[in-house]
Amino acid sequence: MNCVRTSLALLLVAATLLLPGCQLLVSRISNDLAENLSVAILSNEDPRIVEDGIPAYLILIDALMLQNQTNADLMLVASQLNGSYAAAFVSDLERRKAFTIKAREFAFAGACLKEKTLCEIGSLPFEDVQLAVESLDVHDVPLLYGLASAWAGWLEAHSDDMKAIVQLPKVRLLIERILELDETYDNGAPHMYMGVFESLTPPSLGGRPEVARKHFLKAIEISESRNLFAKVLYAQNYARMMYDRELHDALLDEVIEADPKLPGYTLQNVIAQQMAQELKSSADEYF
Repeated sequence: MNCVRTSLALLLVAATLLLPGCQLLVSRISNDLAENLSVAILSNEDPRIVEDGIPAYLILIDALMLQNQTNADLMLVASQLNGSYAAAFVSDLERRKAFTIKAREFAFAGACLKEKTLCEIGSLPFEDVQLAVESLDVHDVPLLYGLASAWAGWLEAHSDDMKAIVQLPKVRLLIERILELDETYDNGAPHMYMGVFESLTPPSLGGRPEVARKHFLKAIEISESRNLFAKVLYAQNYARMMYDRELHDALLDEVIEADPKLPGYTLQNVIAQQMAQELKSSADEYF
């Protein structure tokens, strides 16, 4: 799940610059410049520059939240930015937990302000969550996606707590609803989530590796292989689970040899290549 968050984190950072609430951040900047800034972030070849720059936005968001505690859009921006930073750049577990708690709380609060049926979703019985999610339509996909991403990030950081793990079915429910409404959202990212979810349990314990495989392949198809993280996740979660060394190495070689420079994908592709190198280096120990 951590890899999924990492693969989506930089996209979420860019998305925050385009949300209505984020106009508070760019009230004197044209929309075109805001969009160009989003592209610049995702097209940057140096993750360190982005890592160093994001904290300034976190501080600014906190200041804005003090004056806008009922602004749902701003809460979702705050959630995405905190979750994105934690996913991509925070390695210390305790710090990551703190960021993901903050991201989830903002996501819950923002979702409640936008859709009353989503209030207290973290504590609602599964059946009530199901009813609430089923009442949403395609226009609510960005809200569902932001909520699911923040919740999944929190789950990953708290994977040592069974009270957190038991909430996984609710997160999965959100992703399944997104797939029903728009499977192409965020270049097929919901399929990457489902691929990981289906890879959490080995076949001997009832896991469905072939379902996971189909989701990873669909994510690759939808992104037209531009998002290299889909192949990294395919190798890490499916090929390793199935002990398919040939597929594992072939996927990683494709990622490593690919040209990462592509508008909107460069930064995440550079990080994907770094992860691919690490996975390949550890392959002899795994297989």
